Amino acid sequence: MDPKRGELNHYWPSVLPNGQQFLYTATWLGEDGRRATPIIYVGSLDSRETKEIARLNSRVVYAPSGHLLYVHEGALLAQKFDLDDLRTTGEPVRIADDLDYYRSTGAAGFSVSDTKLVYRGAAGPLDLMWFGRRGEPLERLWTDQRFGNLRISPDGEQAAVEVVDPHRGTSDLWMYHFKRAVNNRFTSDVNDETLPVWSADGQRIIFGSDRGTGKDASSDFFTKSADGMGPEDVLFVQTGFQAPDDWSRDGRWLSYTDDNRQTGNDVWVLSLAGDRKARPLLNTAFGEWGSRFSPDSHWIAYVSDESGHPEVSIAPFEQRKGGKVRVSTGGGLAPRWRANGRELFYMTADGKAVMMVPIEYTPVFRAGVPVKLFTIDRETGFRNRARNVGYDVSPDGQRFLISVAPGDRQREAAQIVVVQNWASQLNK
Repeated sequence: MDPKRGELNHYWPSVLPNGQQFLYTATWLGEDGRRATPIIYVGSLDSRETKEIARLNSRVVYAPSGHLLYVHEGALLAQKFDLDDLRTTGEPVRIADDLDYYRSTGAAGFSVSDTKLVYRGAAGPLDLMWFGRRGEPLERLWTDQRFGNLRISPDGEQAAVEVVDPHRGTSDLWMYHFKRAVNNRFTSDVNDETLPVWSADGQRIIFGSDRGTGKDASSDFFTKSADGMGPEDVLFVQTGFQAPDDWSRDGRWLSYTDDNRQTGNDVWVLSLAGDRKARPLLNTAFGEWGSRFSPDSHWIAYVSDESGHPEVSIAPFEQRKGGKVRVSTGGGLAPRWRANGRELFYMTADGKAVMMVPIEYTPVFRAGVPVKLFTIDRETGFRNRARNVGYDVSPDGQRFLISVAPGDRQREAAQIVVVQNWASQLNK
């Protein structure tokens, strides 16, 4: 990477027909210290020289028809490309719509040959619903959106929700107020804003964003007043990918998942009360992620794959005596505490059922036998290890907020589409 250009990452190499030159994408920081539109270059195997050919938020592939294929606002476009002069010509032509697309890295699923085009379409929208402890539908709140992670406020009055814009391929945070049945936009940056975490008093939100703040970081943490007023303050900047998990009830710690190349996912904690230093809490040779502090801030629930598949465990925190305790059986993800600390909920590994584990603290800490509360009878927005967990539990443990397929029909799944003789569309 070229530090003089402010480059952060190189993505999506794609070889051109001569076998020597290739396309690739470079992300970089602009003069304002924030991520700028990625640059598409042509590089060569026998030279360090490069040539800029476009600025796009997408991977780019050369097609045998003489076109470059790329995604813009969720649509797949084709534009003529001169291999001799290495430049685009003419206007782009739209050849497919509604691709599954992630703007921040340009990720989009498509492949092309001389006769066939294959692409992955986006999954259909979801509804946000309340369910009771027996799985009975209670209320449909917000419909026909592509929901991601969500988090109920400590007072149970509202939820911070990720909503994905299908055209931009990134998510913003919104607030949904239960009693007033209204939603308000909380963030509006063109980049990804994800993983909202509430302070114990409900006054502030910590969230992650890949907008960049002047260092080689793929995900930084920001904090903002929960009423949406005032500035967004930078909380934490670190090289690599981090995902905020939870804010301890005593206000002193933020737990987060760190994606480490050597040890995989690890759980770290960031001090919020003093020196703002981070330290590893769970960093074994196995993956640990998705942590949640107990209401008394003395225990932390998390997911680990040390058994060969994801299971929920609980470990002591801050000099608390005792060892870690595995609480799930047969797979578990996304632990959530009841506000009084007497129950821990989690999802089965397939995202189909909600489990409950009773918790005792005296005379010693003890987790009981998991009990299945209910099975969800429709598709959800739950994506296993993709950190996309569309469910949360009300503070009293009596209701479950879950993103599910609209109405009584199945959610339209993300599908692989094959187009025969696709290049014939270019002349229409």
